[in-house]
Amino acid sequence: MAVPALDLATPAVRRPSPHVPGKPIGGLERKYGAKGSIKLGNGSDGLLVMIAGVREILQGC
Repeated sequence: MAVPALDLATPAVRRPSPHVPGKPIGGLERKYGAKGSIKLGNGSDGLLVMIAGVREILQGC
């Protein structure tokens, strides 16, 4: 007997909540005193962005 896939899903999967967008970078930088923040888009690989940033910093030394 087959079990419907929805019956196997967790409540969060059955009833997803709408996406709540994050704060703008400028507001976060002011709040935490940060500078030069990088905003990642959906599907962005943070590790690759970090490696590229470290490489750029090291090349500038």
